[in-house]
Amino acid sequence: MKRRLSNSSDRNCLLSQFDLFFLNFIRLPDGIIELILTYIRKDHLGFFLDCYPLVKFIIPYLKEKVTLVKSFWNLSEPLNAKRFEIKFLNCPMLSVEELQEFAIKYDFHIKEVNVLLSYEIASLYLKLKEEPKTKKKKIPKKVLKKDESGVYYVNPSREDVREWVEYYSPLMKRIKWLNISDDSDTVDFYSSLSGVWSYSSVGSLMVNIDFKSSDRAKGILLNLPTGLNHLELYYRGIVTERFYTHFENLKELIVEIMFVTEFKTLPDTLEMLQVEELHEGGLLRNYKTPENLKYFKANVSNSLKNYLLLIREMKNLEVLKIISAEAKSLEEFGLNESKITCLKFGYCCYLNDYSALLRFPKLKKLSMDNSKFPDELFHDGSNLPSLREFKYVNDDPLGCDFNLDKIKFPDNLSTLKLQGAFQINNWKIPLKLNRLELYFPNFLSLTNFKLPPNLVYFKIAGSDVENLDNLQFPTGLITLIIIENEELTSMVNTNLGKLTELKNVGIFYNNKSMVSDEPNKDVKCWYNSFTMGLP
Repeated sequence: MKRRLSNSSDRNCLLSQFDLFFLNFIRLPDGIIELILTYIRKDHLGFFLDCYPLVKFIIPYLKEKVTLVKSFWNLSEPLNAKRFEIKFLNCPMLSVEELQEFAIKYDFHIKEVNVLLSYEIASLYLKLKEEPKTKKKKIPKKVLKKDESGVYYVNPSREDVREWVEYYSPLMKRIKWLNISDDSDTVDFYSSLSGVWSYSSVGSLMVNIDFKSSDRAKGILLNLPTGLNHLELYYRGIVTERFYTHFENLKELIVEIMFVTEFKTLPDTLEMLQVEELHEGGLLRNYKTPENLKYFKANVSNSLKNYLLLIREMKNLEVLKIISAEAKSLEEFGLNESKITCLKFGYCCYLNDYSALLRFPKLKKLSMDNSKFPDELFHDGSNLPSLREFKYVNDDPLGCDFNLDKIKFPDNLSTLKLQGAFQINNWKIPLKLNRLELYFPNFLSLTNFKLPPNLVYFKIAGSDVENLDNLQFPTGLITLIIIENEELTSMVNTNLGKLTELKNVGIFYNNKSMVSDEPNKDVKCWYNSFTMGLP
């Protein structure tokens, strides 16, 4: 529920603790208010638009990107509680009416707006039916459907889209790009996006063609707006040879299937390409890749080694995420060492030596799934000085039984996730870590197991640890997850009850006879398994 700041001049009324805090908050210097707002989830910023003194601080966020929604949820948890736990919308959320009101009142334009037209059109239809001035006007009947949450939506037609755009034309004139998330199976809908848009442009579109009618699929593909900058195409059929050349402004492309022979038809504007399945598709001749491509992710299990020729052509590549590559050395990829910032290798069973990565000065993120553990990178804490995040996953609970005592992760590492039977005895955890996740670890001893002082997220799952007695948690810990440790029977004499920053505590599915310290009941958590039960 939104909280409005009272305009009453009577200052003798009783104010709640929240009201007093809020009144003091809006009196702070502008620079401090701006800084505090950066710590609040962007999808919660809309709540503060009811407070006039804060509007000027929220508008810069509205100018960048907004997601249209029909209603807000009750806000009972701390505003930044989920920042370290789940993904969230990285932009403010407003109804279309609210956004139009603010955009006109404060005279600003919006760069991007995310919208589900099927829901917005249904909402407008219901609104027009209730408005007295429209009751005399005949409104064409629409077939409304309900989703699992009981919210109405429609399968929008060309006319539906036109009506919605015209009704909110004062807002449409102030929007540069509309990102449409609808999943329609009609040619009429997609043709409407190109044919009736006289104000904004369609910037982002998701197309899911999962039916057998080739004529209908062809009709949809031919009617897609050509000015898109983001396209998600889930289609297992074959597109025409020059299909991708129609999108002259395309920057981001996600496709279900692509052939290596299609790379030469991709627009040079493309910066991000994600391919769920990369296939050969014929003899690779006169190949080229988009000059500006910076991000490439692909599953190459159905491809021969021609994908390596393409990757070598990606001279400006910064992020590479490759799955099921049969390359035997990193040199085969021909990566630009001075530009790579993020690498992910999944099921790359033939890669046995990653020492070449020591020459990548800008590498910040490294992730490996079911591939060889790169112990050759971690003999000295001064190696890979730019690395901030390392994640390693081995789906075999008994696999990868390296002794972490012998591993020296980079000194500047801030995020570490390890899934495997790693042995822990006298392991010295990197001091600058703020996030640590351990899955299936083998604890030989806890005598010297000390958590780093800046840790805000700590998780142990599926370990063989029998007790965590006397473990001292960092005072700034926000999230603590201890789950599915079947041998764990005790976690007492810790400082858990003294932690004041906790927002998420999940200690469950361990040994049935486990006894444990509990968090301080005065600390308000958005989730606490001791008081709220199992999720």
